[in-house]
Amino acid sequence: MPCHCRNNQAMVFQAEPVSADEVESLKRRYLDSVTAPLDGMWYDGFIPLSKHWGIQLNGVTIGYFCVNREKALLQFYMPDPLLSQAPAFLGGLVRMGTVQSAFAGTNEPDYLGLCMELQKSTEVHTLLYGDFAPVPPRLGACPDAVFRPARLDELQKIIVFITENTGNGGDWLKGYMDTLITREESFILEVGDEMLGLGECRVSDSQLPYADLGMIVSREHRNRGLATDMLSLMKSQCMSRQLTPICSTMKDNVAAQKAIERAGFVVKNRIFRLQF
Repeated sequence: MPCHCRNNQAMVFQAEPVSADEVESLKRRYLDSVTAPLDGMWYDGFIPLSKHWGIQLNGVTIGYFCVNREKALLQFYMPDPLLSQAPAFLGGLVRMGTVQSAFAGTNEPDYLGLCMELQKSTEVHTLLYGDFAPVPPRLGACPDAVFRPARLDELQKIIVFITENTGNGGDWLKGYMDTLITREESFILEVGDEMLGLGECRVSDSQLPYADLGMIVSREHRNRGLATDMLSLMKSQCMSRQLTPICSTMKDNVAAQKAIERAGFVVKNRIFRLQF
């Protein structure tokens, strides 16, 4: 896809499809530019599945951007000396229909500022939480419950639990959960043979010492404080391993927000959805 942008110094930029590995060093520079850790589900989940493009200047790849199947921009990087050229380049992508929207966080100031310059509408999509206050690890909402690491022989049971209680599924889920269980980052809350909840503590390989916490509570056992209990236990595990816990939820998930805040987290950043 030759997308060209020429400025008054006759610099011509072009975008070409690349693999994620080909821009790995640039992605590390991008991480150096953020002001707080990126959400693990986005950085380690959605972005690797997106299409990567290299931004070339005179045949040299100097930047990159990522676009998902819905033509939403997920990341955009140009080095500081060329940032003033980024609005014209991104504007060209929008005019060509390659990009129609973007997701950008307040912890990504260069990228967010670029998107704000071109956006027609903006809304908060995701809240990003950082640890704020100590909370004692507990199972107060259900003292008889056990919270333990998941086993690989429980994979199918876990997939059914996730699908039934969130509506999310698909081919990706089996591989995702297999990896979490193998890495001992998936946890089951149960009483006897009944699964009440599922927790995950994803240690970031790219953003150490951060670990993303998440939880799902079965529909029959919600509004009892189980989500907060699971978060408190995983938060304690993080502390014992010198990890820094973070978590996130969508803006319209009020129940999750309450559980997260009761576990001692506070909103630090937000991901916006911007329409071009």
